[in-house]
Amino acid sequence: MKKMFLALAAASLVSTMAFAQDDYDYGDDYGTEASTSSDDGYTDMDSGDKPAAEEQPASDVDYKSMDDKDKKVSRNEGEMSSIFDRPYNLGARISLGLADFFNTPTTINETGAEEDAYKGWMGVQVALGFIFNYHINNMFSIVPEVNFEVRDYFTNADQSYPVTDDYGYFAGYATDVQFNLRQFNLNIPVMVRYNPTPQIFVEAGAAFTVNLYADYAVTSDEYGIDQTLDDWNCASTIIALQFGAGYTLGIGNNKFGDIGARFVLDMTKLSDEIEMKDTKTWSLQFFVTGYTPM
Repeated sequence: MKKMFLALAAASLVSTMAFAQDDYDYGDDYGTEASTSSDDGYTDMDSGDKPAAEEQPASDVDYKSMDDKDKKVSRNEGEMSSIFDRPYNLGARISLGLADFFNTPTTINETGAEEDAYKGWMGVQVALGFIFNYHINNMFSIVPEVNFEVRDYFTNADQSYPVTDDYGYFAGYATDVQFNLRQFNLNIPVMVRYNPTPQIFVEAGAAFTVNLYADYAVTSDEYGIDQTLDDWNCASTIIALQFGAGYTLGIGNNKFGDIGARFVLDMTKLSDEIEMKDTKTWSLQFFVTGYTPM
């Protein structure tokens, strides 16, 4: 009996160990190992026959590099280019300004005192032209220009002027008259421009001016007078110094413009006429330039 009990106990122990071994093998089939991918890229059980996850870049650096590449925006999509992206710029310009005389002779007035012979005169200046801006580097440029310029010096000095009627007979004197000295010039400045920043510039240079035509005229709105009295014998060529500053701005993509001011000081006397002696002119000009797209 005792031997039979021992035999049953031994059989029971062997059976228990075999069951435990089966549990271990079951875990191998359906446990952690069961979630691994097979050779064809699909999981055995838990994946639900879904494709394996996409492979990520090897490192964060690679991932960021790919991301930055996707975010790049071309210049045509909104990034403003610099004016120095081109070796030169062509454009058109307009300037408006005030002008006057200096080194004028003196005259004796009615009270016997000396006074400026051109007291009360003032001038206006208008110019249209073209500009060529050649960039030496990101700080310096050579800027030649060609401008057609008109200057009109005028005064409302209290002077009488004889008036004739429609038949050419003397009809009296007009006192409310305006006298004009007018010039039509071809102006060729050459400036050296310095850019401390891409937008701000200062410039200095010289200008060569050729007088195309000049006259002396009188006008009066009250008496309907508008007459050219004579050609004005002013200097045929004038050399001037010029100093200026301004700001360069973008107008849309790849289009640029300048706005600024320039002071012009003539070095050549205005006329060989004795009464003008060493009279010269100055002007303060305000300009706008528009560059063509390239």
